[in-house]
Amino acid sequence: MSRTTQFEPEGGNSVVDWRILLTGGSTAGHVTAALAVVEALRACADSSGAQISFLYIGSKTGTERTLAEHAGVAFRAVQTGKLRAYASVHNLLDAFRVPLGTAQALWALVRFRPHVVLT
Repeated sequence: MSRTTQFEPEGGNSVVDWRILLTGGSTAGHVTAALAVVEALRACADSSGAQISFLYIGSKTGTERTLAEHAGVAFRAVQTGKLRAYASVHNLLDAFRVPLGTAQALWALVRFRPHVVLT
């Protein structure tokens, strides 16, 4: 039995426009895996005539921005920070960046209204 990807809704003949959100970063390993999925989905969509819109949400300075844009995937940068286990002045700044980035990502999620989220 062969497995195929169908871009048509059950019981209907019309092709669906898909919106797929991608997120994750820090290392190129996560990003390249997500972009490999994008490439495979684009190939499936091309053969079926479906339309897929991709949006990648990530940090402004991370590797994900460069790689996503190079792959032709729309990118939305959000504020990011990290929670350190040691005392640092950056902890104070990141205490504001993390909630701000969460709100920015949520707003992008609401506006894009994805069918699928890949992390």
